[in-house]
Amino acid sequence: MSHLWRNLIRSDLPSDLLDSMEFAVFGLGDSGYERFNWAAKKLQRRLENLGAREILARGDADDQDYRAVEGALTPWIESLFNVLDDLYPGTREVEFIPSTELPPPRARLQITTKKSATGRLLEESQLEGVAVTLTKNSRITAEGWYQDVRHIEFKADHNLE
Repeated sequence: MSHLWRNLIRSDLPSDLLDSMEFAVFGLGDSGYERFNWAAKKLQRRLENLGAREILARGDADDQDYRAVEGALTPWIESLFNVLDDLYPGTREVEFIPSTELPPPRARLQITTKKSATGRLLEESQLEGVAVTLTKNSRITAEGWYQDVRHIEFKADHNLE
């Protein structure tokens, strides 16, 4: 049990201890377990019992959801930013990219194919002006799974750090 939690659950704490605190809780869980998101629920309840004010309904991620955590987290974060903008207007220093848009790429990959001396096809890529060779491209997720997550490795002729 953490030091923070041990202090929060002390019975001698006054019920208005956190009356100037605002909070939002997002729980990570798996509905396959009996105590689904139990820690998040318990933290939310304890903060409220100590006088803190919840500014956004608790978010509950379920690992059983086909979208995993992102299914609940993405809309919850958007709601959190909206609530924070309403509570503290003009405090945001940067504009956030909407979830419907992709962020700009940090690197661009251009695939070219050429034959080796033995006639084998080689895939070579250009990454920020550095020639790299694809050495590994293997699927990590199960074949029937809806997501195709891959382990990809490249080899460069020199250190890219």
